[in-house]
Amino acid sequence: MLYLISIMDIQPPVGSHMQRWLNPRYRQGQDFYNGVANLEKVSSQRPFITPTLFLVIKHYADRFNLVEYFNRIIIWDEKQWKLSPGILVLSLIYCCFLSEDGKVPLYKISEYLRGLDLFLLFGQPLRAEDFNDDLYANLLDQLGKMGSMNILGKIVE
Repeated sequence: MLYLISIMDIQPPVGSHMQRWLNPRYRQGQDFYNGVANLEKVSSQRPFITPTLFLVIKHYADRFNLVEYFNRIIIWDEKQWKLSPGILVLSLIYCCFLSEDGKVPLYKISEYLRGLDLFLLFGQPLRAEDFNDDLYANLLDQLGKMGSMNILGKIVE
């Protein structure tokens, strides 16, 4: 049976926060809205078209310092890796949304990244050719050594 919730059942904040809660103008002032809006402005001035979904992912990756986090927890040698583990993890997240079924073979990631504004998405001057399956193999080996529960535990901390 479906129950309808009346407006009286929703408890608004009390005091001076009431006006802010009711006014939709204040919702646009949120960090999320401003961050994605700024990325869209930058994207519109760039030569490549970047889907809004990728801008949302980029905003959250920056907000949670995803790249720095994975660079810190994964053991890697800057001389042997062309790209940092954080960039590779972020590229794997983007790849989940590059195909209809969310599956992209590791050896084809560079093909899927062509045509995207990699500088905007990763914050570094990268080319699609920089992403190869050997780097992803090294990344997955390191993640396997750490164990998924350890990674999840560190994220939750």
